[in-house]
Amino acid sequence: MGSERRKGDRLLSVPLVIDTDLGSDPDDELALALVWGSSEFDLRQLIVSYGDVRLRASIAQRMAALTGRSLRVAVGKDLPLSGAPVWWAGHEGSAYGDLVPPTDLVPVDLGLAGGGVLLAIAPLSTIATEFAASPALPAALARLVVMGGDFRAHAAPEHNIVSDVEAARAVFDADATTLVVGLDITRQVRLYADALRLVAGAGPLGAVLGREINDWLARWDEDYEVPHDPVAALAYLEPDLFEFSRPGRVVVSSDGSTRFAPGEGRTKIVTAVNAEAAARSVTRRILLGLQCQTRDSQATDAW
Repeated sequence: MGSERRKGDRLLSVPLVIDTDLGSDPDDELALALVWGSSEFDLRQLIVSYGDVRLRASIAQRMAALTGRSLRVAVGKDLPLSGAPVWWAGHEGSAYGDLVPPTDLVPVDLGLAGGGVLLAIAPLSTIATEFAASPALPAALARLVVMGGDFRAHAAPEHNIVSDVEAARAVFDADATTLVVGLDITRQVRLYADALRLVAGAGPLGAVLGREINDWLARWDEDYEVPHDPVAALAYLEPDLFEFSRPGRVVVSSDGSTRFAPGEGRTKIVTAVNAEAAARSVTRRILLGLQCQTRDSQATDAW
């Protein structure tokens, strides 16, 4: 599926742009940590979309500061193209204390992922807008990786899709080589107490994420974190842990539900995952990404 830079069996560093609604479910922040902990990716830009995008940008910049990293942050679309109301949890940014307004924001530039990967882990409003403005862009991507949809029979609509059905339809109809990782797959991968303790103990950012995860789990009365967005990234990084459909296309209904239609198309969906191995790999990569300049790899290597 698309051109990739490989040396033997090793995936070399590829350009990456992320479109995210980080700050609500902690899995977006965990996905950014995973990308930082994955040498296969060269992160060119982080786009924050959906809702209060300037607050999301402030969170992203604080994350970078807490790990001693630089980060190119752009603000995307704040409102869905469909006119659907924005879902806002209400706790966004609270675990970080006093956040300062974002600075040095850059223009959205999906072209920075040309020949590489666009990781879409938010409602698809920004990506649909950029695809419409630059029709050659989708085909220039080596891969569009989308966390979205739910491909079980009679499944309820998934958040990233139902939040902007118009945008989702436009993106799935675009001429991109696309990999879709649905809720039916991501919910099989779970981070339990042992992994979450390691995350919370992994430096200043880990401590913040630990508090966020605890609050998020209490909200839903669960004792494990589902790393939806990290799993989507992992499906590209470690395909041996997953099974995939044959090519086809994703069809989005008016209510936001999704189904996969095999046949003509350049889209594949993930159909199965080695959940335990994926959870271990996600944890290892997140811990690497949470490390600051002084690297303490003992816990990471043990995991």
